[in-house]
Amino acid sequence: MRARTAIAKRLTLSGRQVRRILDLSGGVLPPGFGPGQVPGVGDEEDAALLELGVLHEDGSLAPELALDLSLLATSQVSIEVCIDLPAGRQTAWLSVVEPWGMALVALADDGVEWSVFAATDLGLELIRLVPELSDPEAGDPLEPA
Repeated sequence: MRARTAIAKRLTLSGRQVRRILDLSGGVLPPGFGPGQVPGVGDEEDAALLELGVLHEDGSLAPELALDLSLLATSQVSIEVCIDLPAGRQTAWLSVVEPWGMALVALADDGVEWSVFAATDLGLELIRLVPELSDPEAGDPLEPA
């Protein structure tokens, strides 16, 4: 696989922006991530994606984005993470195809946090997804009781 020229290590995309990327690429996300069909997606999303550097002036997606989507389609390892928090459930999907990994974190508006990382950093990405304990007196959940 060629060396990556990253457009961004981590992007926060609205549901409408995700829909536009999927419409332009023909890509799909794992179940429960991103929006279903959204009417009227177009110019506004294109302007935001141009600003983020993931869409070119000619309307084509940055090639790195296609590589990112291919990580989901061809993953050697996929992990779904569901964390129940007082504010609600946080869901993430991580995929690895050496030498890259990709994480999607579901956001409230059907958007996603879109993150690409070195496959060797998978453990760090998992740790990043789990919030710190709000009560330090509660102890370490990994320590035997």
